[in-house]
Amino acid sequence: MLQDAEPLPPKHLEPVGAKERLAVTIPERTSEAEPRSNPQMPIELILARQLISYLGVPFFLVDPRGDLLYYNEAAESVLGIRFEETGRMPMEEWSRAFTPTTADGTALEPQSLPLVVALEKGRPSYADMWIRSLDDRARHIQVIGLPLVGLAGKRLGALAVLWEVE
Repeated sequence: MLQDAEPLPPKHLEPVGAKERLAVTIPERTSEAEPRSNPQMPIELILARQLISYLGVPFFLVDPRGDLLYYNEAAESVLGIRFEETGRMPMEEWSRAFTPTTADGTALEPQSLPLVVALEKGRPSYADMWIRSLDDRARHIQVIGLPLVGLAGKRLGALAVLWEVE
């Protein structure tokens, strides 16, 4: 019996030295739950981080500026690198580090990524895309970005759900 062949990733996602794409200087942290510039993290973000750390679905959490606060173990396998190796990073770094593109190789601008749309426009967003994970694998993923809004209407950040398409 013939099995369906796995689709080949687009040519633009062939290995190119993924570690070099992540030009991150990992700062020393006193605590993973404490942002570098704001030691008074809102309780909602602390609880969101704790919740996603217990889930088997890949999640990515950012603060109101878009800076990465945390991604869980399930997301590590999709992104190809452990959170402990990257730590927190600014939006300018994480939005380009994984080389997000369309299936035909067109680079996705950071402002069009679902997490950035959720953060800046305050609405959910979805995209089907390819990334080059930092373990140098082409991955076809679907992403849903969700804004995090507190009870008083304060924008707290955003959360992305990642799903690898197999």
